[in-house]
Amino acid sequence: MRTTFPLGGALAVLVAAHPARAAPGVPAACTFTIVATASDTCASLAATWLLSVDQFVAYNPSVGVHCQAGIVAGQAYCVEHDYGADEPEPEPEPEPEPEPTTTTGTQTTFTATTLPATLSSSTTTSAPISASTTDNTTTTTKSTTRSTTTITTTIAITATAPETPSPTYVQAGIAPNCNAFYHVVRDDTCAKIVAAYGTFSLADFYSWNPAVGTDCTNLQTDSYVCVGIPGTPTTPTPVLPSPTQPGLTDKCAQFYLVVKDDTCAKLVEKFGTFSLADFYAWNPAVGTDCTNLWTDTYVCVGVTKTRRRL
Repeated sequence: MRTTFPLGGALAVLVAAHPARAAPGVPAACTFTIVATASDTCASLAATWLLSVDQFVAYNPSVGVHCQAGIVAGQAYCVEHDYGADEPEPEPEPEPEPEPTTTTGTQTTFTATTLPATLSSSTTTSAPISASTTDNTTTTTKSTTRSTTTITTTIAITATAPETPSPTYVQAGIAPNCNAFYHVVRDDTCAKIVAAYGTFSLADFYSWNPAVGTDCTNLQTDSYVCVGIPGTPTTPTPVLPSPTQPGLTDKCAQFYLVVKDDTCAKLVEKFGTFSLADFYAWNPAVGTDCTNLWTDTYVCVGVTKTRRRL
């Protein structure tokens, strides 16, 4: 017999190395037991002797799994195994060799048609591939043995030219290949626009903008009209439209079609790039007081060094 105080002397517990009334099933390797009292439980005994409940149950199988059979007062219970030596941890079981398995991989081609570049990706393996030329998905079967798998990725980029943006409001039927636009303002006419650009004819303008009509009666203010397609010159060639009044300067490069209620002073104010004296010098037939300005004739409103007659 011996007496010990595992709780700092607060409670004396009677223990015996080989008690006469050991609990059934106590292992032969048990080296220390205690006699239980009426207030003892598996948890309290385990805590007192620094054991886990699972350890206590393993040392004392008579208490049942999870200690459902309980503690019997006056019976001895094992609280030490093999003189307190650390129990060896079980060796891990060897992992079984993996059996050959079959996996399926896919080869997929991606095509991005809405982006400026086309991206295509392909994957190949060392295993044989069977594919139809009309199917974008190829199934590859390979074994997980120690064979070598080669993966190849190919990226092809095809650049596309940016599209020419269209203005916000155009009249119906405008040329689909139009690449130059003009914003129509008040008092514009088809003939004025043609004369201002000097790079296309009135027939061209009508064909690019059929909604304006063949007499320009449907030209709408604040709309955009086409003034160029691929191949249209970008630099105007000075021309002499018809009709014009006699004496027009041979250096004229920009013309204006006179309409009802126009005056020489109004034209000078409208363009703002020349003086009234310049206008009279370029158009001597109108007189020095503008009394001979004729409606539906062309007058000069800008000069360069040369021009070409029609």
